[in-house]
Amino acid sequence: MAGAAGGVSSHGRKRHAALTERSRETADLTLRLLEFLAAEPGQCGVTELAQQFDTSKATIHRPLRTLANREFVRQDPLTQRYEPGVKLFQLGERLRDRFGVLGAARNEMVRLRDETGQAVTLSTLVEGKVLVLDLVQGHSVVEFG
Repeated sequence: MAGAAGGVSSHGRKRHAALTERSRETADLTLRLLEFLAAEPGQCGVTELAQQFDTSKATIHRPLRTLANREFVRQDPLTQRYEPGVKLFQLGERLRDRFGVLGAARNEMVRLRDETGQAVTLSTLVEGKVLVLDLVQGHSVVEFG
C-alpha cells in the first residue's frame, strides 16, 4: 500500500519484515534438520524431531516435506520416519571434486596402504574442524581410520 509520499506504508514495511524473518527462521530450521538427521545413527519421526527442536509437529513437517520432495531426506514408507536422502550424498561427492589434492593424493594413499596394510586417511582443516577428504581401506579386519 502506498503512503502519502508514494512509498510503502508503515504497515507494509512491518508485514515485509515479519515475512522476511519467518523465511529466515524456516531456512534456519530446515538446515538444522538436515544437520541433525545427518548426525543421527537411525531414522527420526516427526514427533521426535518436534521435541528435539522444541516446536510443533506442523512446523517440523513443512520443511521435511520440502526436503523429501527434493530428495535431501527420505521418508520410510513403512515407518513414516525420516533419514538423510541420496541428494546429500551427491552434494558431498560433488564438493570432493573442489579439493584438487584428492586426485594427486589417491595414488600415494594406495601405495602407502599397500606398503603398510593399514587404512590411510586424507584430512584437512576447514573452519577449525577436521574434514576427511578420502579414505583408503586397509587389509586388516579391524581398523581405525
